[in-house]
Amino acid sequence: MDQPHPHGSRKPDRACSFLIPRLLEHFEHLDQQPALRFKSEGEYHDLSYRGLKSILFAVATGLMRLDLRPGDRSVILSNSCPDWVYADLGSLLAGAVTSAIYPSMPSTEIAFILKDLEARFLFVEDEEQLEKVIAIREDLPFLERVFVFRGKESYGEPWIMPLGNLLYVGSAPSRSEVQTIRDLAARTTEDQTLAVVYTGGAADTPKGVILTHGNYAATFAMVERHLGSFQGLDTTLSFLPLAHAFERLAGYYLVLFAGHTICYAEDPGNPIRSFRNANPHFAVAVPRFFEQIYHELILRSLRGPIWRKPLFEWSIRVGRKVRRSGLAPERLPMPLSLQYRLAEALTLRRIRSMFGNRLRFMISGSGPLNPAVIEFFHAAGVLILEGWGSTEATAPCTLNTPDHHRLGTVGRPLPEVEVRVGADKELEVRGPNMFTKYWNNPPATEAAFTADGFYKTGDLGEIDDQGWVRITERKRSIITMADGCKIAPAPIENALHAQAHIARAYIHGTNRDFLTALLELDEKMLQLSATREKVASCAPTVLARHPVIESLIRAEVARANAELPDHMQIRAYRIMERPFSVQAGELTPTQKLRHSVIERRYKPLFDSMYA
Repeated sequence: MDQPHPHGSRKPDRACSFLIPRLLEHFEHLDQQPALRFKSEGEYHDLSYRGLKSILFAVATGLMRLDLRPGDRSVILSNSCPDWVYADLGSLLAGAVTSAIYPSMPSTEIAFILKDLEARFLFVEDEEQLEKVIAIREDLPFLERVFVFRGKESYGEPWIMPLGNLLYVGSAPSRSEVQTIRDLAARTTEDQTLAVVYTGGAADTPKGVILTHGNYAATFAMVERHLGSFQGLDTTLSFLPLAHAFERLAGYYLVLFAGHTICYAEDPGNPIRSFRNANPHFAVAVPRFFEQIYHELILRSLRGPIWRKPLFEWSIRVGRKVRRSGLAPERLPMPLSLQYRLAEALTLRRIRSMFGNRLRFMISGSGPLNPAVIEFFHAAGVLILEGWGSTEATAPCTLNTPDHHRLGTVGRPLPEVEVRVGADKELEVRGPNMFTKYWNNPPATEAAFTADGFYKTGDLGEIDDQGWVRITERKRSIITMADGCKIAPAPIENALHAQAHIARAYIHGTNRDFLTALLELDEKMLQLSATREKVASCAPTVLARHPVIESLIRAEVARANAELPDHMQIRAYRIMERPFSVQAGELTPTQKLRHSVIERRYKPLFDSMYA
């Protein structure tokens, strides 16, 4: 029997196809095919693979002329944009190890990551991010150069340089410099580090996950086999932060590896506006994106004539009935066919058109998505496929596919990925996509793996006899009540999130006799309800305390409780004065709640509900 590779990263029995060598092939053969599409000065522009090659070779040559050596760490502090790609791939072509920092991170975490990596080179988006770096410059003895994507033409400091200047430094690479770049790519090995990706989890201290060229190559191959093909997925819309392992793989590396096109959202904070212009074949998103659109559509149904809401709900019911039937529209029985045509004309087609007219599917990852939200979009013909994984797994471990998907699951494991249920129902994973260690953190590495090399994911779940995986909760999120009863908060949160006015809920109850909640309200819905109920408009925090609005919220909490068993019902709640935020440390950059921060900060508020 084969012996497991230490810490679960068993080498696949095949020759890997690596990212950088594959890109060099594309530069020769795809030529004028668009690689990137982005909006500049009000117009969309395409950058061909030939144009991308020219920029990347200039970045790589410029870095090498500034003494970047293979294995040096090059870090990016920026929102997603084409410049991010130039910095990342240009650094990789020069033999660097790349990493990324979320722009929303505070200076303390930025300093920690840069010091942890001993980074010599840093790319920043603009002067706002540059100011953060200047403020901590004395704590960064290894940092030699900072390149600014958008800012001044000159900074009067030799260590700060506009990106355009780096391109100038690297312009017209010599034949020997080009050969050096090609030689570096040709010498790529499976065990060679490609990136150090810092976890955006709920832990207080980020951990750097070392991902190799072999990890990414194995993942590319496994995802392609799992989906069947990359054919028909020519364009994606990118709007998640590229510091996110999920987006970095599925919305970036995988797309360019396949020789396809990435279109960047004009406004990543409001990407739905970019879908029609980009007209993508697929896109990846996090649950919050789908939940916000769902609430926005519910909000629209409440505006206007009194008949709009019941007509909207009827259309969704018809769409749901059609999807559950499993029949193609042309094979529906006559009564349902007539209803479906009407529902299509009135509602469903309009929802689909928000995403363009070529969308085959969207992938949701980085957290659980309420099944009711998935079913809503499926009713409208927008296929959402849930997947599951972690940064440590180069992103995916399991994935639903267009041909094989099951509501309430995160799909089946990718080929060559082993998933099992371990102690306390924690899911454990092993495969060629798995990392082998954290950066500069042996204790965390040791704690992450079982004795036989499976990674302990921290997610609780179950696997049925057909291999479908269900996630029930994060292990650290389980609430242990005073009587020892253990409660997973996800079903409670889903029941509350399904209510029109509740945007987010935090469930509390550790060592308590009953459960309580902090509720974050949807401000748009709040204002609409105020108008409908003839309540004078005022600040949301004041509005939430108005007796009429309080009554609406009480009714919604009661409806959510009615769906839950008695021991999982919310007995008391408080309305948040402001939304949870990344800046306040209550959310991770990937929009996950930081339990330790919230429990500590809002302890007096929690105590008041038990007084």
